[in-house]
Amino acid sequence: MPTHSPTPSEPSRPAAPEPIAAPELAAWPLPKSLWHDAAARLVSTDPRETEQAAAQLVAQSEAHGIDFGLAVATIRDGSIRQVCLPVLGGGRTAMLFVSRPGQGGSLGTPEAQQAERIAAVRGALDRLRGLPAAGLAQGLSLPSERFAIEAYEAVGMARIAELRYMNRPLAHRRGSVPKAGSVLEPPKGGAWPGGAEIRAYSTSRPDLAADTELATAIEASYEQTLDCPGLRPMRNMADVVASHRETGDWTPGLWWVVRMQGEPAGCLLFNPCPAEDSVELTYMGLAPSARGLGLAPMLLDRGIEHAERLGLGSLRCAVDVANTPAMKLYERAGFAPMASRIAHACSVEA
Repeated sequence: MPTHSPTPSEPSRPAAPEPIAAPELAAWPLPKSLWHDAAARLVSTDPRETEQAAAQLVAQSEAHGIDFGLAVATIRDGSIRQVCLPVLGGGRTAMLFVSRPGQGGSLGTPEAQQAERIAAVRGALDRLRGLPAAGLAQGLSLPSERFAIEAYEAVGMARIAELRYMNRPLAHRRGSVPKAGSVLEPPKGGAWPGGAEIRAYSTSRPDLAADTELATAIEASYEQTLDCPGLRPMRNMADVVASHRETGDWTPGLWWVVRMQGEPAGCLLFNPCPAEDSVELTYMGLAPSARGLGLAPMLLDRGIEHAERLGLGSLRCAVDVANTPAMKLYERAGFAPMASRIAHACSVEA
């Protein structure tokens, strides 16, 4: 029985929140016996279908380059609670996937879940720093996924951009794509603005000299860029070129380098993705010396013409919404928005 009750001069105080216990991380590499449970926390589906979706994800993981052994998970009483799964990709990039908030209270309060989610992401970044195959960690979240956005920012990942994913249907056109090393003629005859020369990647196989020239062109296009400028200092150019090459099916004749007065000054890179019935515009950028001449729309139109010779259904790209000139360029070329993602990134160089 209480011996003292609050008075108007002594207001009652809310009970102090219970302290959140420090999360315990599962052994790493994550044992195979826990892969299914980790997958079940990552799939976003009807709870009645979670078991089947998790089993399918684990079964198909190797075919899709997913190693559940790289997952970092918090654990209590032998049960998986929160998960961060890095998926290694081209250009030494690791894409992070995090578990969603659990329902029903079995995983703790929202605050406790978020503390564990942050611990899982921090643990994943720490462990990626020991892997030669990882140089950059990235997270892509829906704008509504505050749980992921806040976790990435809590561990120091920089918010790079809001990316707008855009799509344009492709007609089918007869003819073949350019050969490696060929010179591209401008649309409808005439000349490229500013005396520009457009030439396809110089060889049919990856080549150090050709990669160096392309890297120089990309580096030039980064000057005063509005396209994810915060990402530039986090990656070396060799990784950038490798990342672009490993998107879809690399086709040298659709990798074009722009030269102004003989110097690399930008590029346009298309990669077919037959499994998705699409072509990916992996990168397009021009150096300051090539901007403002009307070159960009002509270059894109010529690229679309050749993309239509691949027999695929659509052309896709992702663009920083802060890059207003690029957004307008793609819209005028017939692209329409499909979705948005918030991009976070950080270096994980050892």
